[in-house]
Amino acid sequence: MADAVTGYLAKVGTKVRRRHIEDVGMWTTSGKEGKLEGIQYYSWVPTPSSMRCRPVRPDVLQEPLSYTKDAALDQLLDEGRTQIDPKKRQEAYAKAQKLIHEKFYWIPINVQYTIEGVNKKLNYEAGSDEMMRVYSASWKD
Repeated sequence: MADAVTGYLAKVGTKVRRRHIEDVGMWTTSGKEGKLEGIQYYSWVPTPSSMRCRPVRPDVLQEPLSYTKDAALDQLLDEGRTQIDPKKRQEAYAKAQKLIHEKFYWIPINVQYTIEGVNKKLNYEAGSDEMMRVYSASWKD
């Protein structure tokens, strides 16, 4: 997917230096130290794969690598986070989501679904968040 996006950007005249970081710990450390820049492509289930041009605030979306500075977005996220009325909270977050989309802070690319099977010999319970945690599975004796 990253190769395809790189190719699409090249076709419209945008030069891209692609760098692959396989170690998520190194990626997180680089981000916290301010060493990540430009567009980032990443994915994990259940969230959509996406390109992140300017991540939004860490205190709102638990995003440790945020570097977006947008007062209007901050205000909407604060409003949504502190609003007790569900309708007003939804309105604030809907406006924030629209702003994120309009400013291209986050660009969804595709969604990957998790499909899990069952077996009477397997100890495993699927989570409601669609995260596949095979490390917690074991075979019954």
